[in-house]
Amino acid sequence: MTELGTLLGGRWLILLDFDGPICGVFSGIPSDVVAQELLGMISDPPLALTGTQDPFRVLEYAAESRPELAADIERRFTDLETQAVMCAGSKPHALEFIREATELPGTAVAIVSNNSEAAIRTFLAANDFAAYIAGVYARTSADISLLKPAPHLLTAALLDQRCDDAHAVFVGDSITDIEAGQAAGIPTIAYADKPGKLARLTARRPAAVVTDMSQLRQALHQPVVRRAGKE
Repeated sequence: MTELGTLLGGRWLILLDFDGPICGVFSGIPSDVVAQELLGMISDPPLALTGTQDPFRVLEYAAESRPELAADIERRFTDLETQAVMCAGSKPHALEFIREATELPGTAVAIVSNNSEAAIRTFLAANDFAAYIAGVYARTSADISLLKPAPHLLTAALLDQRCDDAHAVFVGDSITDIEAGQAAGIPTIAYADKPGKLARLTARRPAAVVTDMSQLRQALHQPVVRRAGKE
């Protein structure tokens, strides 16, 4: 694996997943509550979804098997995510990392997430943090083919920010994040903040692994990073 200072140095676009590195989206309203409400919008759902705690599984099923319901389910999912982020706090050191990263000359921070753009922007506004974020690349429809592990959102961020993959780095907390980053050719730092994640994410061979956002904050202040920035 690569040292954090080396990964951050020379890369002027830092891409962050939202749910995990920045915010625990469903820490206030549990994900199983959201999933079951969405599931209730489907008559005769498959047994495989009974008791699911993952609202994305419900959206995926609707998009693939009940397309006539997908848009309504996605809109309700967005509403529930937006309510959830208003109850959720930021992860320790996350906002400080973003602020300190944007203080580096020529460095920008953007969010790349499967969560809804509306919910993310609501969180940023509520925390007076929108000004620190160069862009939000997230879910805006029920088209799940655009979501990670597909690289679409990451490549959209690169294009919009006029950055090539050699000058970007991505921080995510899931296997799908690592897969998307690797597909986009972007070095990906795995954020393993929960028991069991460290082994699972390390097995996917990310560029580096951290267990706390404070590690990224510390790496920002290494000399190799302080010299970085877009010319």
